[in-house]
Amino acid sequence: MRYFEFTVKLKTAFDAYSKEGKMVCEAVSDKCINYCDEQNEFNVYISSLNKGTCKFVLSGNGYDDELLAEGERFWKSLEIDGEMSEFKEISADKVKKIVYSRYRSEVDNHDDIEEFMQLDTFSLSWCEERIVAPITPAELREMAGRRYISELCRETDRIEQSHTDKFIGHPVHYVIQDSNDVSFNNVANALIGCLFNAKRLESQRVMTINRMNRYHMEDIESMYENMFGGTIIYSIDQEKTSSNYAHSKEELTEIIFKNAVKYKDKVLTLFQIRRHDTIAANKIASALNDKLSLITFEESLMPREKSREYICKLADEKGISDKSELLDRLDSGSDKYYASDIDQIFSDYYSEYLRSAIYPAYFNISKTEKKEPCIEGRAADELNKMIGLESVKRVIHKTVAFFKLLDMYKERGLYINMPARSMIFTGNPGTAKTTVARLAAKIFKDNGIIESGDLVEVGRADLVAMYVGQTAPKVREAFREAKGSILFIDEAYSLVEDKDGLYGDEAINTIVQEMENHREDTIVVFAGYPDKMEEFMKKNPGLRSRIAFHVDFPDYNEDELYQILCLMTEEKSMRLSEDAEEKVKSILAKAVKSEDFGNGRFVRNLMEQAVMSLAERLSLKPANLISDYELTTLIADDFIMPELRDVKNTNRIGF
Repeated sequence: MRYFEFTVKLKTAFDAYSKEGKMVCEAVSDKCINYCDEQNEFNVYISSLNKGTCKFVLSGNGYDDELLAEGERFWKSLEIDGEMSEFKEISADKVKKIVYSRYRSEVDNHDDIEEFMQLDTFSLSWCEERIVAPITPAELREMAGRRYISELCRETDRIEQSHTDKFIGHPVHYVIQDSNDVSFNNVANALIGCLFNAKRLESQRVMTINRMNRYHMEDIESMYENMFGGTIIYSIDQEKTSSNYAHSKEELTEIIFKNAVKYKDKVLTLFQIRRHDTIAANKIASALNDKLSLITFEESLMPREKSREYICKLADEKGISDKSELLDRLDSGSDKYYASDIDQIFSDYYSEYLRSAIYPAYFNISKTEKKEPCIEGRAADELNKMIGLESVKRVIHKTVAFFKLLDMYKERGLYINMPARSMIFTGNPGTAKTTVARLAAKIFKDNGIIESGDLVEVGRADLVAMYVGQTAPKVREAFREAKGSILFIDEAYSLVEDKDGLYGDEAINTIVQEMENHREDTIVVFAGYPDKMEEFMKKNPGLRSRIAFHVDFPDYNEDELYQILCLMTEEKSMRLSEDAEEKVKSILAKAVKSEDFGNGRFVRNLMEQAVMSLAERLSLKPANLISDYELTTLIADDFIMPELRDVKNTNRIGF
């Protein structure tokens, strides 16, 4: 369907609201309504008839000369003297605005004009429509050569060789690989304009489909019907998203594929995929193999000299004579560039050039820059200050760096498969697993990895119900609560410490399912003792593949434990006597040789017992005889070695 707006200059002006003018408008109304009733191919809507001008919209299929001839025929049928002054194709969106305008036309149009013009068959709220100007093959070839798109140069030759007298169908459809939306649209517009010029397209209308909700899915086929002779553009963006519309996006893609095949001879479909996005490319290939013939265009890297020539040409087009700074920026980067990357370099430079050379009053106004999250935030500082745990700190920082790298890939259109983000924390009691998890949640939030810095802690009692069928809802509720944050499952192996096939299995199966459903917005941390986690991992084969990072929390050595105790002492505004220092070191040296001695918990308990001993010792003296030094000093007798196992089990899992 094409829509053309005609403007006619009347030879004799008249007032549509005068008695004589109303009679003219009534006569025109009857003829307009009769025209729509009698016609099968064309329909008309008169938007204005007053003073010295008449404007009307004609809808139908055909080439420019055919619609122009039909528009002139309709105008003659009105029997009003006037000369056609303007004739142009317009979008369906503009037609809707004309028809639904709050300014009522002087002429009564057909009551069913929206249906006749196919304006009520689909919503335009999820589309962007434009009219593309025609260009010659020489212009397309020049642009393709300048942008280093070799296949587009060859396609220009094929278009030139296959010029037809009328539109009869599409021998091929197209895929453009470009991560820059502006450069993609420039290439797409040029290609479509050349195809229209060669009569390989009947219409200059281009419809770009954006994200939509499932209520609009049924509109796709109606849109393809409406776009007969035109072009539909759809971007297959394989970037994973936490949006609730992720499933709708997949469903939409399948519907687009289906209709692209069904209407392959009537509507040109052009797909956009990001540069190097092999997943999207394979998706198109597998879905449309043997159903559509596709040609793919992508920019090649330009060598340095060609890059310099290209950016100089951009500067010449803007009237910039001094290119030294621009070339310095180019030379300070890579040896090779894509044209779209050079476009971005020039765009950034030109913005600064306008503020400095053309509008110096704005020289000190800098552009708004995205604030990069700082990996050295308060939570990161707290983690770095923790005693020991050097390997743990490295893994947490590597995790942050890795996901920041993924963000960089996304910004540059270099999409890769989104890996699993969940983690396993293994370590004996008291090795700071929960403390680090709380800090990790805040660090991940500070760096844009998750939305919330919360840690939702759950155990078996929170996930496993007493009756069959009640466990899955409890697991789903835990994931809903943890959305945008970290779900910390402590002693995770306890979920399966019952008879096989019962509630624990239901919990694990549901956890695996929810991890997949929430892989973009929730990080799951499974925590527990090293010697029990392997059994838990084996319980469900799909679990291990969904865990990306294993963080092993080693036992503290005696020096680290002593530093922890000294830190606790300072926090209580207390001190150790010299004999207490020796006593504490002796106790810790024996403790680290014992099995499950408790690590940080052991030190905390040791400290708490020492303070209680201090209180008991000082209670035997009159208060007025107790000095401040005595109140704040722990002595050797305050520290008592608890009973511990003699042999330490050092077995750890090796995954």
